[in-house]
Amino acid sequence: VCCNSGLVCCNSGLVCCNSGLVCCSGGLVCCSSGLVCCSSGLVCCNSGLVCCNSGLVCCNSGLECCNSGLVCCNSGLVCCNSGLVCCNSGLECCNSGLECCNSGLVCCSGGLVCCSGGLECCNSGLACCNSGLVCCNSGLECCNSGLVCCNSGLVCCNSGLVCCNSGLVCCNSGLVCCNSGLVYCSGGLVCCSSGLVCCNSGLVCCNSGLVCCNSGLVCCSGGLVCCSSGLVCCSSGLVCCNSGLVCCNSGLVCCNSGLECCNSGLVCCNSGLVCCNSGLVCCNSGLVCCSGGLECCNSGLECCNSGLVCCSGGLVCCSSGLVCCSSGLVCCNSGLVCCNSGLVCCNSGLECCNSGLVCCNSGLVCCNSGLVCCNSGLVCCSGGLECCNSGLECCNSGLVCCSGGLVCCSGGLECCNSGLVCCNSGLVCCNSGLECCNSGLVCCNSGLVCCNSGLVCCNSGLVCCNSGLVCCSGGLVCCNSGLVCCNSGLVCCNSGLECCNSGLECCNSGLECCNSGLECCNSGLECCNSGLVWGDDQPRGVPTRYW
Repeated sequence: VCCNSGLVCCNSGLVCCNSGLVCCSGGLVCCSSGLVCCSSGLVCCNSGLVCCNSGLVCCNSGLECCNSGLVCCNSGLVCCNSGLVCCNSGLECCNSGLECCNSGLVCCSGGLVCCSGGLECCNSGLACCNSGLVCCNSGLECCNSGLVCCNSGLVCCNSGLVCCNSGLVCCNSGLVCCNSGLVYCSGGLVCCSSGLVCCNSGLVCCNSGLVCCNSGLVCCSGGLVCCSSGLVCCSSGLVCCNSGLVCCNSGLVCCNSGLECCNSGLVCCNSGLVCCNSGLVCCNSGLVCCSGGLECCNSGLECCNSGLVCCSGGLVCCSSGLVCCSSGLVCCNSGLVCCNSGLVCCNSGLECCNSGLVCCNSGLVCCNSGLVCCNSGLVCCSGGLECCNSGLECCNSGLVCCSGGLVCCSGGLECCNSGLVCCNSGLVCCNSGLECCNSGLVCCNSGLVCCNSGLVCCNSGLVCCNSGLVCCSGGLVCCNSGLVCCNSGLVCCNSGLECCNSGLECCNSGLECCNSGLECCNSGLECCNSGLVWGDDQPRGVPTRYW
């Protein structure tokens, strides 16, 4: 070793010590003044401490120096061979001197916790319970002596109680642990008395004859409706009432508290109103409740047709009808119309015909004698005409009756699909049925115009545009493909940048519109009066510009 100037060369040149430090004999350290240099030459001990284990550790006076160890043990403790642990008297060094366990009991392997009872070794993270008789997860219940620790480790049951398999409940003897109520002690949260049905939820016990509803949260009568949690199950099993409402009429309707519940009815009446017999309406005091229970009649009126209508005294109550006929009028069969004496009541009961007229089948019109009544009952056709289109049109004999249409086509003409147009032979009937096109022309989508081949048919069906032009303004105008699409009535300039009003002309480049009679300058930016020229630098004459 080479020492810097001012340092002292010690131990045959193995160490350099600062001035004032003591060279340990044969050692590799330099001790401050007042410290004891251990024989190992590796440790300096404070005054009052003892060098142990060949000078590898310093121990307080009175402590036991572990052989070849790195700890100092209090008097009476056993120093393990590892030299790292001191065990109390009666305990043994385990796990190669890394753990202390009760003498003669279990000695735990490395990494396990040795419980104080000496009978159990717990994995790291588990706690020793009941004097080391059991290991429990941290945070779980550690049962006292005399209690039973459920499998889950979450509950301790008193002696005599049954621990359900879920480990969440202790049931008294004679009660059943819930889990469908069929298996004893199978993972429930409540204990049901004998004879009750335990719902699958494990939260509710239902009386015999009731059904578990809403995933086992509610008990309902065996019926057609299973009520949601928070609703009341009516005894009928057909209705669920909100909290605060009352089940009425054996559970057929829910009434607000304070309303009258009509017997065997479907309504709830306010105080002061009377329930009709059927319970379908509530009548004000003083009104007559009809036997049908569908109507309340004022005093002096008569209930007709099982209470479907109220008739004034002296009027005829039409049997099974909805009208009351004055004296001298006849009720039609339907009970919807009253006919004057001498008129014929049509079978439909919707029309009265004068004597000598014929009731159409459906009874909506009356036909003169000799006319044909179409099946629709809406049209009468003269002699020689035929009913067409389900009786909506009359066609002359020999004409073609367009199916579903409103026209009759002459011989040689074809009915379009719409039944609104007849096309000459050789013409094409467009799909819309509103236009006939010559062969070789193309029907527009809506069928109002026919386009030459190669032209574009706009969606409006009203305009055909040349190739390269664009349909504008909803298909009413054709414009060059550009930046501007002109509205209907405007002229599209070739540039595609300007729209001119009708009567104006597009300037050369299409950036300006000129009035008729004005000259459009080559720049396309000015309109000049006739005879004036726009120069390069300034105009000759007085130009007029229109914006």
